Amino acid sequence: QIPGRLFWGAGFEYNVISSSNINFGMFLVRPLMGFTPLRTSLFLVDLHFALDLSLNGQLKISNNTMKEPSAFVWGPHIGARIVFFPDLKYHVHGGVAYRGYRVIGIETLYDSNDAAINGIKRINAVDISLGFSFEI
Repeated sequence: QIPGRLFWGAGFEYNVISSSNINFGMFLVRPLMGFTPLRTSLFLVDLHFALDLSLNGQLKISNNTMKEPSAFVWGPHIGARIVFFPDLKYHVHGGVAYRGYRVIGIETLYDSNDAAINGIKRINAVDISLGFSFEI
């Protein structure tokens, strides 16, 4: 955490969305920009905006002999977090964020009989996090 009000960074993560017969996994890259509107020695509040990108989302459908297509996923990630004891080596933090992704490439799928079925067009999610961290 830098002492200024503006910050930037990047992240990398792997997500899996699944149901009883469908599994969709994707590696996400997240360039991020943020602003710290409130900072005291006890806590700080960060607001951030990111544009998540996944170039190769992989869809797997159980008992399907057809090759499932790959997907391109993109969308905003908007959130806030609170960090307690920002000036110390150890921090307690919590956050909430919203993700709203557009999925391209798997909007329509085809079963083994070439019948069209609805695929995935959008992914919406809310992230809630609690954590503990320390600086090295």
